[in-house]
Amino acid sequence: MNIHLLLPNGREVSIGGTAQTDERHGDLTLAINHGFRRARRRLLDHARRLQGQVKHHEDQPIATVSSLDASGGFGFLQSGAGREVYFHRNSVIDGGFSRLRVGSRVVFAEEIGEKGPQASTVKLLGKHGLRT
Repeated sequence: MNIHLLLPNGREVSIGGTAQTDERHGDLTLAINHGFRRARRRLLDHARRLQGQVKHHEDQPIATVSSLDASGGFGFLQSGAGREVYFHRNSVIDGGFSRLRVGSRVVFAEEIGEKGPQASTVKLLGKHGLRT
């Protein structure tokens, strides 16, 4: 599913996703709701920037990729607090899922999903995010 929004003054917001075998995205209603939630977050961030408001972010937690299922397009993060957090390939920004490896260090934003904690965004740290 792709959502492409044209805003005033030639600005654009695009949200893209590729159908995966993840059971959560097998349901059309859930996939559409997820896409529009992501679009809403992007629009709100864009509106804040236009209004000159700076969104204060607390430091995002750092985690380590503890497992990956490349064929299923998902994995799990081990948070600094020792909790396990699910993430889907569509949550990895800049299409970086293919660059992730077990042991990669990432920052993430967490939300509560239908089955517990999940990462809504995952960003690889450094060139390859591997521990040194």
